[in-house]
Amino acid sequence: MSVLAGLVSAPFRPLPQAAPRPVYLDDVPERWRPQRPTPVHERPHGQRLMARLLTAVAAEHGVTLDELVGHRRHASLVRARDHAAALLRWSTSLSYPELGRVLGGRDHTSVIESVRRHERAINGEKPTGKG
Repeated sequence: MSVLAGLVSAPFRPLPQAAPRPVYLDDVPERWRPQRPTPVHERPHGQRLMARLLTAVAAEHGVTLDELVGHRRHASLVRARDHAAALLRWSTSLSYPELGRVLGGRDHTSVIESVRRHERAINGEKPTGKG
């Protein structure tokens, strides 16, 4: 019996397929890219970083991305949103109005208060507010 005969009689199993590569908003075709890499401080948006941070925060708090940037005001969603706003503020060079647009069209003052609320929670201070 030849080696080839043993291969032919083996059952066919398809090869495992690799997971599809995620598509990011700042992916551009190769021909459109600049000849030299753009320095980090000149990049207009850190869309990959924002997507990764928002995904990580949503997973950590057990919410979906739609809930994270949505308009519901449940306490667990507000805490997750505060966390996301603070991480985005500390990790990117986005302004407060830009962060508000990323977080579902919020006003810049909402984002400022969200970051402050998160900082107070980190420092163990008593929450301020109504009630």
